[in-house]
This record gives sequence, structure tokens and C-alpha cells, in this order.
Amino acid sequence: MESRAPVIISAIRVAGLLLVAAWVGQSGAQETGARSDPHPLASWWLAVDDLWPRLRNDAGAAVFEELLIVHDDGTVENRAVFFQPPGEEACLFDSAQPCSDAPLIATARLRLENGILDFEERRDGNASLFGGNAELDRRLRSDAITGLESWIVIAQGNGGELALISSDGRMARHLVRISPDLLRRLRAGILVANISAADYWRCYVDRILGRADVIGGGMSDQLIEDYLHVASYALSLLAASRSWEAAASSDGAWDRMMIEAFDDVRAPRSDAERAELDARLAALASSDGAFSANPPFTATERANFSTILSQGEEARRLFCLN
Repeated sequence: MESRAPVIISAIRVAGLLLVAAWVGQSGAQETGARSDPHPLASWWLAVDDLWPRLRNDAGAAVFEELLIVHDDGTVENRAVFFQPPGEEACLFDSAQPCSDAPLIATARLRLENGILDFEERRDGNASLFGGNAELDRRLRSDAITGLESWIVIAQGNGGELALISSDGRMARHLVRISPDLLRRLRAGILVANISAADYWRCYVDRILGRADVIGGGMSDQLIEDYLHVASYALSLLAASRSWEAAASSDGAWDRMMIEAFDDVRAPRSDAERAELDARLAALASSDGAFSANPPFTATERANFSTILSQGEEARRLFCLN
């Protein structure tokens, strides 16, 4: 049975869900405590400023991006999204590394009042983000968004962007609102294509989110959406298949929150079930491979996936390889 992927790219380019007034006009309703409405900043927020690229260049840190998840009740998860394919996580080789594709930097409770954003009740995450490198861990946590207790909020554009500046003006951060599955698909897209996230992630994300033009123009949103949908499915298959060997080599404390869920993809309970997952993955790698079951995408989506995966001109434009 064929189904259509949700129209996610066009939606990200239309008016944001929050107005500036909804951000900066809150008063007593934002006090920590019971509230009937969701927090006005409840969403996933992806950092798009140059702080972490500079940190990677200065310290040789692993490739990651900062994510701020604000829940309806104002609680916050500050996470580092890493770019390691399933089965290649650092924790398989170093028990000091986190077995998570987005380990916690810190948790906190967010308070927004009169244009001031405060992080209260902050606690560091338990995972060592860079193995035994305590100095890098300390620097990351202190430079993260939750590392500063208070920010001045500057709303930009249509409400889908958030600019923060420290009270002394020495630090500024810039985030964009992003749906969880769009972020998962963007990450899957660059991993499945085997493109260097260190070199091309930022340009690729800017183009898909409409923050920068695709060189040459004329690249359809539908082509990109179709590719991302099927790439996310492929990464989900890979994660499920490799969970079989991971379960045998770890204590099972795995956190793959950056893998999109699909109804027909589940962790295997036997060698036969794992082989079936691998067969589906192999079929995807071939433009004419046959599926034993109806996949959750159309023939057109699969063809567009193959177009990008072929590393032709469309892929070069999408991933900024020109």
C-alpha cells in the first residue's frame, strides 16, 4: 500500500507557529508551576550559529550539533546530536562514550518572562560526551545554551527562529524551530549518502530549510522530501538490524532518539528477522531491488531516493558538493 510523506519542507518555510508577542509578552503565566497551556517555546530548536563549528576546529571535537528540546511543561533537554551510523557508535569501542545518538548535555526548567529567558534547576547529563576528555566535556557544557543561566530573547523572522544574547553582550546564539522527524530525516539523509557532516551539514541544512538558495535553482522540494523520507527508512532498517549485535555486546542501554519510527521496522528477535531487515536494506541499495513486503513509500519516492543516492548533479547541489 502506497502512502505519501508529509509535506515537511514547504511547511517549514511558511509562517511560524509562534508570534513575537507570544514569546516576549508572557508574565505571571510563565512562573514555574501548573499551567494549562503549553510553554510558548515548546518545540525542538536546532542551533545554526557558528559556535560549535568553531569549537570543532579549535579542539578537534567530534562532529555534533546542539539541540534544545523544550517540553510543554517548560522542562528542557539540551542535547548534542552526533553523526555516527548505527553500529559505529563510539561506545562499542570505548565504554566511557555515551550509547546515544543525542546524549544529554544538561536538563533544566525554562522560564520566559518579559523577554528574559532563564534556565533554572539545571543539571549536567550523566554521559561523558567525549570519552575521557574532561576538558572538552567541561567546555561543551559551559558553552551550551543551558550553560548560561539567563539570556535576552530576540525573536527573528516569522517565529520559527530564536536569537539569544547574553546580558553582557559577549555571547549570542541562533536557533531554528524544527520538527523532530524533519531533523531525523535530515540526519539520515547525510548519513545514508555517506557525505561528511563536518564539511557539508550546515550548507545542506540551510538549503533545505530555505535559509540559503540551492545553486542553480530549480531543485524541487518534492525530490528532496522523497529522498529524505526513504533515507530515514533506510537508516531505521540499519539501526534495527544492528541493534541485534549491539544487544549482544552491551548492557542494552541504547538511546537512538534520532532514528525515525516506522510501523514495519522493529528490533529483530531472531537471526531470520534480522536477515529480513537486511534484505530490505539491500533492496533499497539497488534501484530495481524487489521488496518482500509493501514499503511505506511510493515508487516515485524510491526513484527520487535513487536519483540523489547516485551522487549525480542533483546530489551535488543538495549537499553543496559543487
